[in-house]
Amino acid sequence: MGGHWLVTSCFALVALSWSVFYLFRFTMPVWLPKLLLIAVMLRLAVPVVTVGTDALFQHFLAQDYTNSQSFIEAGAEDAKKLNPPDKLPPVSKGLLDYLKAWVPQDLNIGASTDRFMKAAEQWPEKIINLMVIFLLQTLLLPMVLLWGLVTFAKSILDAPSTAPPNREKFESNGR
Repeated sequence: MGGHWLVTSCFALVALSWSVFYLFRFTMPVWLPKLLLIAVMLRLAVPVVTVGTDALFQHFLAQDYTNSQSFIEAGAEDAKKLNPPDKLPPVSKGLLDYLKAWVPQDLNIGASTDRFMKAAEQWPEKIINLMVIFLLQTLLLPMVLLWGLVTFAKSILDAPSTAPPNREKFESNGR
């Protein structure tokens, strides 16, 4: 939205107008600084929120996200090991060869099953962790950052104006 040509053009026009009033010390309309702040917010709010959300994610949430995701992926790999192989030898080779294909190579089925069951008990926690991180990253953090920017802009808009002195007053002080 902020990069649209119309928003960029309006921002440039308002910034140029404000600069002319400020540099030449003309009496600035009260609405012009407010309009400039609104234009800056429209132009930069989305990029600032996006960069801020990513920075907060990288600093606080990325490690938990990576750990949860790798734990679930490892559990999926363990589950594949417990399943029978996809391609079984034909029964014509012999019943013994056919049954050997069903038995895992490590023959410690009990330990594999126990390890898989312990991991499966933690999957709901890891999945909920991923869902919470997703909601924080996509909804809560952007909304909080945008709220902060809007609150900051409102505080600036509500502050008393500190416009530069008029050119006539400036020149009458001995310059």
